[in-house]
Amino acid sequence: MKSIANFLRNPRGFVKDERNQIRLILSSFILMFLCSLILLARSAARRGEEAMNIDNGASTSVFMTSTLAPIKWWIKLTATSSPIPDHTTSTVPVEFLASNCPARFSSPLKAEIYAYISLTPPLPNRIRASASLSSNYLGQIEPGDGLKIIDGPICADGYSWWLVESLRGDLHGWTVEGKSSEQWIIPCPNESKACSQTAVPVSSAVESKNDKNKDENEDNCRSDKFTVGMFAEVGQDSLLVLRSEPYTGGVNGRVGPMSIVRVVDGPACAGSAVSWKLNVFELGLVGWATENDLYACPKDGECNLEPF
Repeated sequence: MKSIANFLRNPRGFVKDERNQIRLILSSFILMFLCSLILLARSAARRGEEAMNIDNGASTSVFMTSTLAPIKWWIKLTATSSPIPDHTTSTVPVEFLASNCPARFSSPLKAEIYAYISLTPPLPNRIRASASLSSNYLGQIEPGDGLKIIDGPICADGYSWWLVESLRGDLHGWTVEGKSSEQWIIPCPNESKACSQTAVPVSSAVESKNDKNKDENEDNCRSDKFTVGMFAEVGQDSLLVLRSEPYTGGVNGRVGPMSIVRVVDGPACAGSAVSWKLNVFELGLVGWATENDLYACPKDGECNLEPF
């Protein structure tokens, strides 16, 4: 304090003194040293905080990864490690949310078993590149034909989908399990062995009243194209004629191309034609027509069935 007072009273005289000069130099070095220590301490503290933040972020990321990774918002009934072929999964365009699952979801299927396509309705199952109605069409498995289930299910577009492999030819892809109470993929009696079923043509209980010269074979009128209750679509270049009786009855009306109809009775045979009784809800018409210009609506709902 005395030195500071002398400096304040006579700065020039204080500085000219050699001892005071030494004191000033030492004081400057000490002050610089203390400032350096303070800066180093603050820098070390800052680096420690950054390291803690990084560690916390990494641990949070690991925690979230380990928590979220196993969660798949599509329902798997049985665990499986079976690989999904790349060519069937590269174009999946939808998220398989649980909300996309059908209301009925009690499935008899599981991965690594053999099954076949249901004979009722007698329609093929379409095979697609991914679990979506908008996905690429790869082919189809006919009613009664066998298949092997590879993986699934995945829920999308209101259906449950399974990755399957046909037993006839090299066809791999996703197909729909069923709709409402209909089960389109049926497990084989022995799930570990391949199987298939044979379609039995539908016999007719309807006879044409106007055809008195029927052949004996026409008493067993059969068709493997439709069954009662199925929906069908008129061909895009066809005009369907509805008659009051099969083949020879009066004309009730005509149905334009791409119209949707429902089979309500039949089949009936007259000559070489197989006829079905149809209900055209859109026009309020009912009548008989030959099956030649009719095409069954696919199982996965691509016919426009809004009027029904």
